Amino acid sequence: MRNEKNSFLSKQTLSPYILVLLSTKNSLSKALSSFYPFAGRYRIDTHSVNCGDQGAEFVQAKVDIRLDDLVSQRMNVKAELLNDLVPCPMGVIDGYDDPLLAVQVNAFSCGGFAITVCTSHRIADMQSVMSFVSAWAIATKQELGYVDENYQPILPNFDSGSLFPGKMLPCIPAGLGREKENFELYKIVTKMFYFDKSKISSIRERARLDDSSLLPSKVQSISGLIGKAIIDVHVANPENPNTYTIIQAVNIRKRTVLPLPDNQFGNLYILSSFQSAVGPERVASLATLVNYLSKSVKGVVDACATVLLLEIISNLFE
Repeated sequence: MRNEKNSFLSKQTLSPYILVLLSTKNSLSKALSSFYPFAGRYRIDTHSVNCGDQGAEFVQAKVDIRLDDLVSQRMNVKAELLNDLVPCPMGVIDGYDDPLLAVQVNAFSCGGFAITVCTSHRIADMQSVMSFVSAWAIATKQELGYVDENYQPILPNFDSGSLFPGKMLPCIPAGLGREKENFELYKIVTKMFYFDKSKISSIRERARLDDSSLLPSKVQSISGLIGKAIIDVHVANPENPNTYTIIQAVNIRKRTVLPLPDNQFGNLYILSSFQSAVGPERVASLATLVNYLSKSVKGVVDACATVLLLEIISNLFE
């Protein structure tokens, strides 16, 4: 029998790179134990999640530039380059065997880190994803000793399916399919727009109707500005269809009667939209577009109050 000297490495002896990798990887497993649908696989035939603990994808990468070199470029950074920082191309989380969650930990040469997350919109909206990210962050801090290990984040509610039973309807087509991963082949263009605080304030002033004393929201003002730019292109080119639709997603949590909590897991939103025709002699102003969008959103917000009650009543008579 041979005696060997065992060596135990403490967290203090690990390099920051290894320490962050180990902490984020271990904490990801802990977070997934609470958000277990992200570790399953989506079944398109039954519109359900097979929670067989198939796992999420964890990718680690080293980036040979400084983090501030990337951040300082702001709107001048090529969005295509950002794809190297994400764990999978767009559309590659929708196959039968694809994970519903993929994360990538990027270590920059300066010692900074950037963590990216890809999820399937089939099972979770942004509110649900951010709840998961928050729980993962807390678990990571616990791994590093920055948060009391006995502290527990608010766990998600998974009873959305009983509140809003599936109707087996076809999914709304959104995003890109797996066959369109090649940006150059399909001439896919991505743009990044940056608006500072003063510019947003100016846009909100321009987006306000003359007879209104209220400023429109930031989201609706910027959406209207981008929408108008696209509409103006259509007007200038008669060969393009002279109709437009502007859509905004509205979170229904806390807007229903009985209010749903922020930790309600799933796709809990309603799309507000309006559509109109334009032409060379009928061009809507920015204020008009934003006003239409604001009214549409308000109508959806008002409808949120009854959507849960109507669903409950409908289920009683089925």
